Amino acid sequence: MLDSIVYAKKLVLPTSKANSIQTLQMAAAFSDLADQEGIRLFFHPGLRIARNGLELKRYLAGLGIETGSAASWLPLGARQRGLYGLRFRFKVLTRLAAAKNPLFYTRDLGEAALIATARGLPFFRGRGIFLFEMHEILSKQRQAAEKKHWPGTRRQEQSILEAIDGLVVTNPVLAEETRQLFNYRKPVLVEPNCHSERVFRPVDLFSAEHPWPAADSGLRINLIYFGNIRESKGVGELLKAMRLLPERFHLTVIGRGYPEYMADLEELRRKIPDEENRVRFTGFVPQADLHKICSSAHISIIPQQKTGGFFSPLKLNESLALGLPVSATPLKIFEHVAGLTHTAPDCSAAGLAEAIAGLAANPGLAEELRRRGLSAVKQYTWGKRARRIFEFAQNLTAE
Repeated sequence: MLDSIVYAKKLVLPTSKANSIQTLQMAAAFSDLADQEGIRLFFHPGLRIARNGLELKRYLAGLGIETGSAASWLPLGARQRGLYGLRFRFKVLTRLAAAKNPLFYTRDLGEAALIATARGLPFFRGRGIFLFEMHEILSKQRQAAEKKHWPGTRRQEQSILEAIDGLVVTNPVLAEETRQLFNYRKPVLVEPNCHSERVFRPVDLFSAEHPWPAADSGLRINLIYFGNIRESKGVGELLKAMRLLPERFHLTVIGRGYPEYMADLEELRRKIPDEENRVRFTGFVPQADLHKICSSAHISIIPQQKTGGFFSPLKLNESLALGLPVSATPLKIFEHVAGLTHTAPDCSAAGLAEAIAGLAANPGLAEELRRRGLSAVKQYTWGKRARRIFEFAQNLTAE
């Protein structure tokens, strides 16, 4: 039986990076699970702010994380990043040496390589269970971008996959690619990133106060996109689709991207009729404020253009948890949730516009998608994800 969880993820707080926020949500879920199991969690974030101070509590509250869920964390000072990195590695190796039967859980190559190398040494060999959470095949991305050092990344990924006891991936396509590219044959658990129940709760929709706007009513249809903004996410195609939609369709885009790409999107926005009233960019919004902004939305749009093995349906789960009908592109990654989304015929602007207009004109379908989504997303909370991962690791100890 596992007697502790070592969540080996190095990060410095506060941060607004999406992957770091996911890490904190997972750390909070692991902390609650450890309390339930009567075991210890070892998680060592770096702090640029006062330890256990009011500023940290406010930061966590903004992410929907209760202070109690973070009470067992063991933060390290991080005013000097290099020193924090050394102390972090020392703490992880100390746990590897001292723990009887720990679960080591990592999600970045650097930390995974550290544990893989240490567990290859005679003194550490066979200690505990080692899981790696993969969000992307980084060497594949670097190869596609013609980065000259991608073969070294490929070798590092191969060595990690050989050292781990089990793999956690955020989508089934990534599991398939890992088997094909690395000939990986060990156990795999597909676990998408989940949602915070405190932040992503159902908005009022299909009620007397917030009815679905009928086609002949002239009322606005409010579309929303939230998440990272880069070319592969398809925000550009969504803006082009807005040029094809009637003027009662309005769009709010929540998130931020590189200045160069945001400038391109601004250029696309200027080509939309009545764009000043119909399209709004909010920039970064704290998670705690998302529900308020989404409360007037009718449809959540996921215009993803490509995945390349890197896609975690986090925004899909968060949209479903908000109770918003979802219109998405027809990518393979969405095949297992086909009954939960309204799928565009293709990834083009015209295809998106057709799907959005079709869903808006079919309130019966929209309400059914809301019902299905709210039912399905109950299993996709951070706490339930942590429990499934822990049980996966427990089963590996029995093999």
